[in-house]
This record gives sequence, C-alpha cells and structure tokens, in this order.
Amino acid sequence: GWGRRSLEQLTALPAGEIASADALLFLRAPDEWLADAIKLIERWGFRYEGSLVWVWKRPRRCRFVCPQHEQVLIAVRGNPSGPAERPWSVVHNLPRKELGSILKRMFPGRPMADLLFVSGSPAGPAPETP
Repeated sequence: GWGRRSLEQLTALPAGEIASADALLFLRAPDEWLADAIKLIERWGFRYEGSLVWVWKRPRRCRFVCPQHEQVLIAVRGNPSGPAERPWSVVHNLPRKELGSILKRMFPGRPMADLLFVSGSPAGPAPETP
C-alpha cells in the first residue's frame, strides 16, 4: 500500500502516463490517507467517482477510533465504459488478492496496471491483462 511514501513520491508514479484517455483508477486509501488520496487522484489526472469499503476482521492501530476498514476509491479519466458486474459497496474479510479479482470481474478483458495498491507489490508499474 502506501508504505512510508510521501504524497510527492506517490505523485511521481506514472499512473497518469500509462493510463489510456478513457481509464479507471482504483486506489486503496486508509482513513489517515484519505485527504491525500483525493489529491493524488487529481494530480494523476483522474476525478473521484465513488468507493468500495473493504472490511477486515481485526482493527488496525487506533487514534480516535480503531478502523476495521479501508476505502478503495474509484476514479475515472475521460469516459470509460461501465462495469460488467456491480458488486455491493461493502466487501467483508477478503484477502487483497481476492479484492483484485473483484475489480477484474467488474472490467473483464480490460488492461490493468498495478502500481502497488491491489497486489501489494512494492515494484513500479507492472502492466497485466486479466
């Protein structure tokens, strides 16, 4: 996920460069990074459209509340086609890999690039076709 990267380091990732003119972006965003996630979406040239809520069994570290979820922000650029499948907005107790499978079922056959948010890979862009 975000790791210890700053907003500037994340902005430097080439999401805006490798995405097509009509593209979708899915960005995992824990509560403490939500404001920066919206900025990042805009800096990459996308606009926020909605989110999924990914719920886990165990809470994470706490400050005001102990979060048991993370948002998966959905953003678009241009006019991409709609999903083939529309899941519920709240997803419970799924491993990260299964979350990626949901996104691939929503948009089958569409090229995807994982910059580190779905697969958790610390590498740079890894284009893949489902």
